[in-house]
Formats: sequence, C-alpha cells, structure tokens
Amino acid sequence: SQEIWQLIKHINVAMLTTQSGEQLRARPMYQVQSKFDGTLWFITSESSAKADELSDNKQVCLAYADVQKDVYVSLSGTADLTPDRALIAKFWNPIAEAWFEDGSVDDDVTLLEIRVEQAQVWDAHKNAMTLLFEQVRARLTDAPPAPGENRKYG
Repeated sequence: SQEIWQLIKHINVAMLTTQSGEQLRARPMYQVQSKFDGTLWFITSESSAKADELSDNKQVCLAYADVQKDVYVSLSGTADLTPDRALIAKFWNPIAEAWFEDGSVDDDVTLLEIRVEQAQVWDAHKNAMTLLFEQVRARLTDAPPAPGENRKYG
C-alpha cells in the first residue's frame, strides 16, 4: 500500500465513480489525508447524491492521474459514510471550509471512508528512444504501442 501512496499522495483530486441506478457517475473529490493505511478519506455531505448512491451500492472506484509523470492509478473498494466528529476535525481544511455554505462543520458534514481492495497502476513514463521504438514497432507490425508498465494489486 505504501507504493500506491507514493504515487498518489501529491495528487490532490481523485475522480470518484459510484453507481446511480444503471448509470455510473464520476465526480472530483479532494484528498484530505497525509498518510495511507489501506483506507482513503474524503469530506462530503450526508445529503449529497453520492451518499444516496452509496446506500444502494457501496462499491466505488477512484482514479488518479499524474500527467507530468505519466502515472495513472485506479483504486476499487467499499465505501461508507462515517460521521466521526474527531476525524472530521482532523481532516477539516480550507478546501472543505470553502465548499460548505457557512464554512463550518454542521450535521450534514460527514466523511467518506473508502477501504481499498484492489489497485491498478499504469506507469507510461518512458524515455524518448523507447517511445520512438514503440511507435515504429506499431507501424511495422500493426500492433498498438505498449502503454508502459501495468501492475495489479489485490
């Protein structure tokens, strides 16, 4: 899990995907923690659409992208709402303050707790020569260029 954390800790926003009926919905979520033990935390509203969606299906996916480093991480897991006031105070930050109407913690503020069960990492960072080789190989063989290293966990 520390390898995953090293890849995502500096990415402030993840795209969270939930299921709404038969449709999938994604929205940006601001990361609030400074270390990772297999659980990710986000501040949210208990009256939000995502909270309703989680009451029907707790399976979620988080997508992280570091475009500068060509690293992409997909995390799947189970989500729950956790109204723990001590944890909310621990994770409260200026971004959360700006998001909620009066800038303070009220009864609607809760934490989204995601227990990560599976991770997939794409590391497409290649030097220019490797990238050129992949493009030439693709043209000669009609095979798509290799997207870089892809690892699954869980």
